[in-house]
Amino acid sequence: METNFKFNSILILKYLNMKKVYVFFTVIFVVVAINAFAQDSQENFFLIKKEKNSIYGNTDVYYLDPASKEQYPSPKGGKGQYVEVTGMEVNSIEKLKQIELKIFKPEEIKYLGTNSCIANFIVTTSGKIISVSFSFRGWEPAEVPVAKLKEYASQIKENITFEYSFRPEPVQEGYLQQSVFVFRSLNPPQNIKSKAGN
Repeated sequence: METNFKFNSILILKYLNMKKVYVFFTVIFVVVAINAFAQDSQENFFLIKKEKNSIYGNTDVYYLDPASKEQYPSPKGGKGQYVEVTGMEVNSIEKLKQIELKIFKPEEIKYLGTNSCIANFIVTTSGKIISVSFSFRGWEPAEVPVAKLKEYASQIKENITFEYSFRPEPVQEGYLQQSVFVFRSLNPPQNIKSKAGN
């Protein structure tokens, strides 16, 4: 009887130890899975926002660079006044088209260019793009190749710059909002507009 009790006790202890090991590895797996998911989400992340278009009543869809949510100072003159943009040139619209054609398939460009798609930039007064977001105005595409959109944004920041003229000249660097119609490489024309940042 005593032997059976000891034997049963040993079996119970082994079972409990195995259960502890199982729980331990389960917790480890969950933690690793959560960390892996969090890293992947940060590396491939666009803030996706949908809004009702107040003019047309359709849906606007935004793929927002998280950096676009930051507050950026506008350029100011020597007396602290806001400066006026009197001229603007992009280094190469042709380069922008080449980047687009290199990343996307022709059918993707034609589809995404079916209706309005705008690339929204935040640009320093010296012309460097620090943030790229995309907005589909008045429509919601059925499929958006987000990884390619991310690569497009990265290539734009690396290869496209702007040159501005101001009145008066800013005494310290500020930021501007810049918008360019994209997915027009197979659907011209291309338009550009500019306004001072917040």
